[in-house]
Amino acid sequence: MRDQQPARLIILFIIAVLLFTYPFLSIFDKPGLTFSLPTLYIFFFVVWGLLIALIYGLMKQKK
Repeated sequence: MRDQQPARLIILFIIAVLLFTYPFLSIFDKPGLTFSLPTLYIFFFVVWGLLIALIYGLMKQKK
């Protein structure tokens, strides 16, 4: 299990880079509002929070 941790972190990094590039950002860059906030802001904070939680979970498995 420990040998797979660096590979999982690299895959998570690649997914994060893809999520924060233009094609995905253009999907959520709409003029409408969600919960009184621009949809793009919600996308940023939700994805950012999920990435932090996933990194925490992967690092917690180490122990």
